Amino acid sequence: MHYVLKGSAADVQDIISSLGTQLSSDGKAVDSNDAFGNAASSSTEAYVQNGHEVGSSRPQSLADVIHELVKTERTYVQKLKALKHSYADPLRSFARNKDTAIIPAYQANTLFGNIDSLIPANEAFLADLERMIAPGSHRSAGGIGDVTRKHVCD
Repeated sequence: MHYVLKGSAADVQDIISSLGTQLSSDGKAVDSNDAFGNAASSSTEAYVQNGHEVGSSRPQSLADVIHELVKTERTYVQKLKALKHSYADPLRSFARNKDTAIIPAYQANTLFGNIDSLIPANEAFLADLERMIAPGSHRSAGGIGDVTRKHVCD
């Protein structure tokens, strides 16, 4: 019997590429990003800070960095949900029945470990970040340090 999991090859590649450092065919890390996560461009001047090259673009304002963090967290939550709903849940479901198992139940549960608790934790972090950047809510939501401390230290 053949089973097809939901999601395209591009979805899988996107999820995999977001999980860590890209490797070349010889196993060495490929770094195509500057210190700010921007794609490096040979047409821009290198930015030097304290005598060290830190990237190929000017540093961003704190507001720009915070908005980038929110955007990145939003994308991460979407990818976690896609991974859970399109891959983890079906593999776990198939693994319950010996006739439909693609991989053994233990491996299906181990492979996706704590994804069920990662999603709500990251959704809560994202909600607080979005509340923090909403117009007029800075005082009630706290700053980036307060939000981060709440989710990292609690």
